[in-house]
Amino acid sequence: MRVPSSLPRVLARIERVGEDHGIAFPWWIPIVSVLAQVGTALVALGQRHELLSPYLLAVLAMMAVPAGIQFTTGHWMPWWLEASLMVGAIALILSLPPHGLGAADFAPFALCLVAAEMTARDGWRTGLVVTVTSAGVLLVAAAAGHLESGGIHLLVLVLGMEIGYMFHWQARALAAEREARAVEHNRATLAERDRIAREIHDLVAHSLSVTMLHVTGARRLLTDGAGSPGDDIEEAIDALRDAERVGRQAMSDIRQTVSDLSAEDDPNRPLPSADDLPALIDRVRGAGLQASYDAPGDMGRLPPALGLGVFRIVQESLTNVTKHAPGSPVHVSLAIGRTDVRLTVRSTRTSPHSQPDDTGSGITGMKARVAQLGGTLDAGPSGDAWVVEAVLPLSAEDDPHTCAVSRSISGLTEPKVEEATT
Repeated sequence: MRVPSSLPRVLARIERVGEDHGIAFPWWIPIVSVLAQVGTALVALGQRHELLSPYLLAVLAMMAVPAGIQFTTGHWMPWWLEASLMVGAIALILSLPPHGLGAADFAPFALCLVAAEMTARDGWRTGLVVTVTSAGVLLVAAAAGHLESGGIHLLVLVLGMEIGYMFHWQARALAAEREARAVEHNRATLAERDRIAREIHDLVAHSLSVTMLHVTGARRLLTDGAGSPGDDIEEAIDALRDAERVGRQAMSDIRQTVSDLSAEDDPNRPLPSADDLPALIDRVRGAGLQASYDAPGDMGRLPPALGLGVFRIVQESLTNVTKHAPGSPVHVSLAIGRTDVRLTVRSTRTSPHSQPDDTGSGITGMKARVAQLGGTLDAGPSGDAWVVEAVLPLSAEDDPHTCAVSRSISGLTEPKVEEATT
């Protein structure tokens, strides 16, 4: 059997109209509710032997109009108009003699379903008005002798309102949860974009700075050695070859960073860590920067997120040195203590040069990284040097060499520092 192509659109429209009013009902709940109300009304007419009478058309018209408008246009009728039609249809049925039905009369059950739907859809205030109006219809029918066991039917009517309010509360809670998830998804997406943009900025800025050092060195060798024999040409070729290698490595690193957006099962190279700092220093030293490095402490104590943050801070600091003070010696010191990690990048200013400020994306990016890791960063002049100093917390839980008992005791006495992702 082929499903009509318009059916999915109708079902989506049914759910959308509920979401527009702040409630989240699956499409089948309104449909089942309408079918139950119409079915109960038809049974009530059959109990009164009026199923083939003109009352049938009147009841169907009054009960089908609200559902038809919602399903075809995607809009709800005003609640008071819909309630008037629905309650009026049941009142028309109750105006007919019941022929001794007693508590088995289905007409009050139809009113119960109407009160439940209106409460679930529009809230307890609307549900209370509809329930009180329906109770008045039942009382009038009982006074006219067309309804027996009125007390039981009134209790069922109140129960219907209660069930409707439960559905209403659950639907609003589900809608709020969906909205919260959407907000969290957007926040996570923006954070991931910011992280990838920062990674690419660090990679590109550092690689271009090192490449420019190689190119500048090659140019000076060719210029100074023009017309004179020697090994200047070979040295210039080596410098250009190193620049090409750095450029290719930068392209590979950028592809690796962007691949974070791809599927999880794609083969990805591990991100750099503090263990890669010696290779980074050697790379910039080979490009002509006077760089030195020392790191007292156990590198294995650094968790991956902290190691990546330290690497990027050093990388950005060296990039700033090559950009603002290409002739200045720079020393990188990484001290790993018991509770924190202290990173210092000091460049000695041998000649006047421009100073980076907080308006650049470099220092701003470093401060953002350190803030995510729960630490602090200071960058500025100190005497004849420019100093970047970062202090990052290293909790006991981050230390893989700490025994489980010590971590447990520490967790009971100290607040847990959550590891931020970069």
